[in-house]
Amino acid sequence: MLFATKYVVRSLFFLFPLACYSYQSDTIQLASGEWDPYVTELKPGNGFITEIIKGTLETQLQITPKIKFMKWRGCEAHLRYGKVRAIYPYYRNKKRENHFAFSDPIADSNTVFFYIKDNIQSPPHNWQSLSDFTQYRMVIPNGYADEDKLRAANLQVSLAKDEETAFTELSAGKHDFLPLAELVGWNLLLKKFPDAKQRFATLKKPFNHAQLHLMFNKYDTRGLQLMEKFNKALSAFKTTDKYQEILTKYGIN
Repeated sequence: MLFATKYVVRSLFFLFPLACYSYQSDTIQLASGEWDPYVTELKPGNGFITEIIKGTLETQLQITPKIKFMKWRGCEAHLRYGKVRAIYPYYRNKKRENHFAFSDPIADSNTVFFYIKDNIQSPPHNWQSLSDFTQYRMVIPNGYADEDKLRAANLQVSLAKDEETAFTELSAGKHDFLPLAELVGWNLLLKKFPDAKQRFATLKKPFNHAQLHLMFNKYDTRGLQLMEKFNKALSAFKTTDKYQEILTKYGIN
């Protein structure tokens, strides 16, 4: 998800990342947060990325994943402290690459700018840089990595506790734009706002496109070994009927 953390962790914890992790060859402890339909604690299967990861581990490597669901900021802290083997779904950035390693891509995500049609008379569909948004008010869920980009561009940025709160505040006219994964945004809107298609829209030009990964602690030798096995297993799993069934189930092209 595509999420940031501001935890400050001393290098000692990276040198001994798995002191408290009890490793069993047939199980793996993972962590994730709520980001439906990519991952969710609230539905059978736990989201299509979870189903792909489970399918890869169980059918190709005979490993049973156990998933801890928590707030996004907690996921990265758990990985840093060695309380889980890997977390997902995350995209690469330079800051994360200092401390973490990434599996091969599991899925893609487009982040777009959501807005209320009646509130923006001339939407900047052809924006060229974030500086084109200086006159607008942004809202973003707390913990999202894109917050750093928005603040670096000196934009007006407010934090919401979660995606639903961000949309509620956007709907109330407190903000102008909400950058969010397209699938996540429309999935939530169509559940919570009966008139979503009439009231909400997105800018034609996306904010960014990202590939989503399992993220490992780069100082965890066993984790890196597992990542290599997972990459080969994922490639094999993507050739199976089960993989295609998962994509069809979630309407993913």
